[in-house]
Amino acid sequence: MRSLGMRFLGLLVLASSSLAVASAPEPPPLARANPARIAGPFASVDDYCAFRERGVERDEPIAAAPCERDEADPEAPRPKAIVGQAIRDYALVRTEREMHVVVQTARGWYGRLIAESGAGDSTTIDGVELTDITNSRDAELLVEVSTEHAPCGCDLLSRTITEKYACTVIDGALRCTDGVVIATDMDLAEVWSWKATLEIERDGRARRSMDHTKDVPWRTLRALDAPFRVTFHR
Repeated sequence: MRSLGMRFLGLLVLASSSLAVASAPEPPPLARANPARIAGPFASVDDYCAFRERGVERDEPIAAAPCERDEADPEAPRPKAIVGQAIRDYALVRTEREMHVVVQTARGWYGRLIAESGAGDSTTIDGVELTDITNSRDAELLVEVSTEHAPCGCDLLSRTITEKYACTVIDGALRCTDGVVIATDMDLAEVWSWKATLEIERDGRARRSMDHTKDVPWRTLRALDAPFRVTFHR
C-alpha cells in the first residue's frame, strides 16, 4: 500500500509540475522604442542610429549602423561645443522620414526625435545654436527645424511650421524641451504668417517675442503672446 501511495503522490507532483510549466506566463514583449523619448547613453552616433533602426529597447550589444548626417547650412560655420561644457559634441541625423538630434555628454551619446514627415512633406534644419538661455553655467543646444506640409504637392497650398528644441544636460544625461512652435506660414484655407524669438528663463517660464506678423487672426496673436512654461525632460 505504501508503494502504491508513493507512486500516486509522485504522479500528482509530476502532473502539477507539468501544469505549472504549461501555465507559466509568457515573457513580456520587447518594449517599442519611443522616438520622442530621449534614449541613451550610447557609445557612438551610429549606435544610436542602429537602436532607432532596430526599433526596440533591450539591453544587449548592437551592431553599429551608418546614419546620414545633416547640417543647417553646410557652408556656414558649425557652432562648436566649448571645452569644459556639459555638452561635448552634437550631431543631426536622418533616419528615413525622421530627424534626430544626438548629443554627447560625459556619459556617452543621447538622442531624440525632433521632426518627422509624411508623404509629400519636407523637413529642413534652419539653425543650430549653443548658448546659455537659462542663465546657468552651461550652454544649451538650440535646434530650429521646419516641416512643410503640401497636401497637393504644390506651393499654392501648403503649411510650414517651424519649431525650436532646447536641450541641456542634467546629472550627465540629456534633457530636452518639447518642440515650441516659433513660426507658421499658412497658405491653405487661410493665408497668414508669423515668426517669433523664443525666450526661456531658468525656472522654465517662456514666451514668444514676435519678430513678424502678417494677417494673423487677433485671437491667434493673443494666444501666442501669452507666457507659458517648458520643461527639460527625458
